[in-house]
Amino acid sequence: MIKLLKNISPVSILILFIVMVLLRVPYFLFGNPLPPVYYNDPISKLLFNHLHFITNHILLNGLITAILHLLIALWINKVAIDFNLLFRKSYLPAFFFVIISSLYVEFFTLDAVTFALVFQLLVLQRLFTLYKTNNALSIAFDSGIYIAIASLIYLSILPWIFIVFIALLTFRKFDSRDYLSAMVGLLIPFSMLAFYYYWNNNMPGFYEFFEPMQTNGIKLTMFTNRADYLPLIPLVLTILLAGHRLVENFYKNIVHVRKCFQVLAANILVVLFSFYIRPSFGIHHFLLLAMPLSILLSYYFLITTNRRIAEGLIWLFFATSIVFQLLR
Repeated sequence: MIKLLKNISPVSILILFIVMVLLRVPYFLFGNPLPPVYYNDPISKLLFNHLHFITNHILLNGLITAILHLLIALWINKVAIDFNLLFRKSYLPAFFFVIISSLYVEFFTLDAVTFALVFQLLVLQRLFTLYKTNNALSIAFDSGIYIAIASLIYLSILPWIFIVFIALLTFRKFDSRDYLSAMVGLLIPFSMLAFYYYWNNNMPGFYEFFEPMQTNGIKLTMFTNRADYLPLIPLVLTILLAGHRLVENFYKNIVHVRKCFQVLAANILVVLFSFYIRPSFGIHHFLLLAMPLSILLSYYFLITTNRRIAEGLIWLFFATSIVFQLLR
C-alpha cells in the first residue's frame, strides 16, 4: 500500500477513498452516533443554524464530513507538492490526513473545527510563500484576516496569530510593519463585529464571545476517558520515529523546507496550547493537528528503508482506529 501511495497516480486517489470508507464503516454500523458540537461563536452559530437538516441526520452528516475530509486531504497534498515540503511527490500526506482524521469518532461529525481546517490551510499556504517575496505586508494582512474569521467560527483559533509572528521571524528579517499588518488584519473582522453588536445595543453579547478565555483554567488532562489514549499509541510512536529522522536530516534539506517545517512545528505547539481556551470542546479540537502531522509522518515513510516497520505501523493505525470505534 505504501509503495503505491509513494507515486502520483489515479490508483492512489482510489486507495484514499477506500481507506476513508473502511475506517468509518464500523462507526456507522456498530457505533453510537455523536451529535455535532459547536458553540455560540458568531459565524459558527449562523452556519449550524442553517445546516441543522444535515447535522440532525447522522448518516448524511458523516458522509458530508468524510467528503470534506477527503477534499482537505487532497488540498494538503497539493500544498506539500507545490512548496516541495517533501523531496518526492506522493499521496502520503493525504493518506495520513485520512488516517489521523479517522482515529477518533468525534472527527466523523461536521463541527466548527472542520470549517477551521480550511482556514488553517489558507493561513499556512500564505505563510509558506514568504520565502519568495520581498513584501510580506499583504501576506501578514491576509493571514490576520483568515485567523480572525476562523476565530469567529471557533474561538480557539485566535492564538494562531503567534504562528504568523513565528513565520515572519523564521522567513524574514524583523520589520515592525509586517507584524502591525497582521494585527490590523486580525482586528478588522472583530471591529466590524463589535460595531454590529453596538449598533444593535448588544455589546454584552460581544463580550460574552471572549468569556471562555477568562473562565477556563488550565487542566493537565486533555482526555477524560483513559480509553481515549488508545489511538495515540501508533501515532506517538510514529511521531517519535519521524521526529528523530527529521532532526537527523534537518540540515540536509534546502533552506525554505527547513523553515516550513519550523512553522509546522510552531503550528503543532500552538494548537496544543490553544486547547485550553475551550477545553469543553474536547477531542474535536485535536483534528487541527492532522494537517502538520500528516506532512511530518509522510517525511518518515518516504525516507525509511525498513518496509516491515512502515507496513506494521500502518496496520497498527488501522487496528487501533477500528477497535476504538467498536469500544466507543
